[in-house]
Amino acid sequence: MNNDEEFRSEMAPPGEGQAEVFERPDYAAQLSHILRDQSLTRSEKKSLLADYHANDLADVLQELTPEERRRLYALLDQDSVSEIFSYLEDSSEYLKELGVEAAADVLENMDADDAA
Repeated sequence: MNNDEEFRSEMAPPGEGQAEVFERPDYAAQLSHILRDQSLTRSEKKSLLADYHANDLADVLQELTPEERRRLYALLDQDSVSEIFSYLEDSSEYLKELGVEAAADVLENMDADDAA
């Protein structure tokens, strides 16, 4: 087999006429587990949460319970919470969960377009 044939065989899709399907991870279940797992230290939870993109966290906020969201907010720094909120269409429901001072701080850290 020459180099060109080898390359084509490596790049061939799995199975004939069959496209590979990628499933999106169940971030809500993963986050719920991290937030509820009492065997993990606060530091370990923060480290695990650092692996998630703010947009992924924003996508699953509605799937978390209010208590899980409060735990999440408590583990993240203000900039991270602001970034998560910047991905939300309507952050008002979630801002109420933060309390007045924390919500004001989050809004202050958000870009003007995102905070509106």
